[in-house]
Order: sequence, then C-alpha cells, then structure tokens
Amino acid sequence: MSTRHELKLPADFTDLADIGIEWSLPTEKERQDRRATASMPELRRYYDRLQPRMTAIAAHLDQFEYGLDQLPAAERHLLQLAYMYLESAMAVEFYRRPEPPDNFPRSRFIIDDIRI
Repeated sequence: MSTRHELKLPADFTDLADIGIEWSLPTEKERQDRRATASMPELRRYYDRLQPRMTAIAAHLDQFEYGLDQLPAAERHLLQLAYMYLESAMAVEFYRRPEPPDNFPRSRFIIDDIRI
C-alpha cells in the first residue's frame, strides 16, 4: 500500500507528486485542518499549481465509473489532490484567508471521516 512518502499518481500527473505528500489527504477533516492551518502563501502556491491542471484531472478521473473505494491507488491520490484544491479554492478565491471570517469554531464541527 502507498504511503504519503510513496505517492503514486497517474503517468500524466507525476509532475504533481512533489506536492502530493503534504496535500493528498484521505479525509475531509484532514483536508479542512490542512487548509485552516496553512498560510495564505502556501494555499496560493497549491492553488496556482493545480488550477491549470484541473480540467485534465477531471477528464482523467471521469474515465472511472466505479465507486471511490475501487479507484486504483494512483487515481485515488489524484482525486485527493483535486478535493484539496476545492478546499483551498474557497480560501484563495473568496475568503482570502485560510478560515472563513466569523466562522463557527472548527473544533465543533463533526465530520464523518470517510476515507477515499
């Protein structure tokens, strides 16, 4: 099984492997925590790196018609990067900071940690 240090991505996306170790997170809670604790420069770098690739990422993942739990490891990691991109996009595009203004305390959210 792949660890975060052995991140596998589909051949067309291996150039993203260096950012995957930090950003390919399997649960929504981990992604939310990563966004909330990252600096805006970190989020901006991640967002800027993935943004031009998102159409290609979506097209690649659209080739798979079965459940998330059946995705090959490389595609699962790519999906995790895409989910983290969506998490970072709100901070970069709208909030202009890692956490929404006047946010309900993150510690009080209970997120069902379904792993992908």
